[in-house]
Amino acid sequence: MMKLRNDKGLFTAEYSLIGENHVTKGMENQDQIKFGEFASSVRFLVVSDGVSSAAHALLGATAAVETVEKLAMDISSNKILMNDIKAIQSYLVKHWKENFVADWNQYAATLNFIIYYDHQLLLGQLGDGLIALTVDGETKVMKNYEEFYSSETPALGEVVLRKDLKVESCFVNNSFSGYIVTDGIGKEVNEDSYMPLERYLFELSMNPELFVKEIVPWIDGLGAKNGDDKTLGYIRMEDL
Repeated sequence: MMKLRNDKGLFTAEYSLIGENHVTKGMENQDQIKFGEFASSVRFLVVSDGVSSAAHALLGATAAVETVEKLAMDISSNKILMNDIKAIQSYLVKHWKENFVADWNQYAATLNFIIYYDHQLLLGQLGDGLIALTVDGETKVMKNYEEFYSSETPALGEVVLRKDLKVESCFVNNSFSGYIVTDGIGKEVNEDSYMPLERYLFELSMNPELFVKEIVPWIDGLGAKNGDDKTLGYIRMEDL
């Protein structure tokens, strides 16, 4: 079931579908997704995809989501600054690893997130995934497109290279909207369709019932194209 939130100036959608690959193996959906907020001033959307080859991928993905939630909470209390990119990169790896004693590669998970606070956006990406945004009318894409077809996926694990953990911030004046998808969806979206899809989701978000009616069958139908888990998160904030 798709989870929606529709308030004045805020719309979010969360949907995750287990892939046939995991159904046939009797496994759970390895994707995790969460939208949350602290004191209505910090809002975050995070998606994590447990790496299939990792024995405890679901635990790793769950920890990744919890790590971003903790980061958002610390941002809300000004314990860490949105523009301190190196500190945030170190924070994400350190706090994720603290969930496990050792053998971090057995918990490997990708990570994609958006955090909003005080007219700033913080975007982060490690491994497979796609983030597409419209910020005050300007488009922005973060992707690991070339990795969709690679047998080696950068992920939270024993060794995380700084170059693979992309983190950046930008200013927001009045509004932004955008989506995050895991590779089960992202690899089925052509590069020239990244932003048209964002615009389509924006239009649908004005009618929540239609959003569900259009997007759930589309994602479910992608099961015929690949057996991966499929997760989409969408957020629209206006009149900031």
